Amino acid sequence: MIDESVMIMAKQPENEFLGEKDLIIIGSGPAGSSTALYLQRFAPELLPRSLMLEKRRHPRDKICGGALTINAERILGELDIPINTPFAPVHHVRLVYGNATIDLPEDGCAKRVIRRRDFDNLLFQTAKQRGFPTMEEICVSKVIRRPDHLMVLTNRGHFRAQAVVGADGVGALLRRTAGAGPGRIGRLWLAEIPVDPKTTTVFKEESLLIDLTYIKEGLKGYYWEFPCYIDGKPFISAGIVDKNPKSDSRIGDHHYLMDILTRRGINITKASRKAFPIRYFDPRERFSWPRMILVGDSLGTDPLFSEGISQGMEFGRLAAQAVADGFRRSDLSFFRYSKDVLRSRAGKELTSYARVSRFFYGPHAELLLSMLHENPQLRRLIGCSYAGTQNMHQNTLRFTTVVAKHLLHAKRHVTNFRNAAEAIAEPHVCCGTTEESMP
Repeated sequence: MIDESVMIMAKQPENEFLGEKDLIIIGSGPAGSSTALYLQRFAPELLPRSLMLEKRRHPRDKICGGALTINAERILGELDIPINTPFAPVHHVRLVYGNATIDLPEDGCAKRVIRRRDFDNLLFQTAKQRGFPTMEEICVSKVIRRPDHLMVLTNRGHFRAQAVVGADGVGALLRRTAGAGPGRIGRLWLAEIPVDPKTTTVFKEESLLIDLTYIKEGLKGYYWEFPCYIDGKPFISAGIVDKNPKSDSRIGDHHYLMDILTRRGINITKASRKAFPIRYFDPRERFSWPRMILVGDSLGTDPLFSEGISQGMEFGRLAAQAVADGFRRSDLSFFRYSKDVLRSRAGKELTSYARVSRFFYGPHAELLLSMLHENPQLRRLIGCSYAGTQNMHQNTLRFTTVVAKHLLHAKRHVTNFRNAAEAIAEPHVCCGTTEESMP
């Protein structure tokens, strides 16, 4: 039988040997860069024979709302990285369903919205300045398992690596090498629209808006609206998350997003449009194989609110620890990494989110939202869990007790919540246009 790698090399004679490395990190987003930054602390001796690869050149675009949670800020402090790029300040997350609003705690959640191209560039340049070897504009096409190494094929040549960290997002080349399935895939549809901050609600209130009203129309997700600055000018980042996209449905595409924006009274003539897939965390999956580790979006993002920055950075720390320990013990099986992910604070929280999200974006949405609407303690728990300052998994009994009491009078609670959602609200100004609070 002809070796697969030999066949590939025969087809690509220009694919020259680029060298041997102990570690290659594929991707330089928050997860890849944080892995590199933590590895500089845990195993600086590995740096000369390590390499981080990026298929584009920084700063490069990345589709994301760009909210930095308190947990992300904490990790930046731990890594001694000051934020010196433009940002829009925020203080709380506002959930909306019809005309009902649910404000998560102002002292929790997120503190700022930063454009991902600026944030990712900050992390990448910091890792580079601190001595981690990098290459940009090099695209990895395949990772092939060999008896004593991994062959990393790129558009410039090929490397031999003892271990590879996959931080390359939804593409996740290591998943293909390991024969793992694609996992749970959703889709993001984004529009960036210039606005007047003086008349735009999310700027005036310094808030993140997550609108769940469109669940009633069949959307398995939500609409978001964040304030942001692009090249120093105020914009809103608006979009929809579709957690269960179907090719035969009109719900969950750019046309649907444009329809939502139009109904909300937002001028879409200057809207830039982008789309991107997203993978959700699934605790039933594996996250490592011999010589291979997944981090960030390759591993999976928050199934409840689709937040992935802080978790990606947390898992970067775990990956760096696993790599450092593996080389010190001469054991690159990484057999403990998947368990370490599930046992970590982030892993336990994401496992809790995976359970809740099954009911949140479906027929039980109004029941769960009525609980949040009526219970300030539950709002604080959800908000602080999102921020990383409290842990939902440590409050399972408390959460279960609240649910049990609520279910005793579920019909009444849902009716009250529907009445609040359908109440007539005063018109308000958004993006410079007078509109009703909700379509």
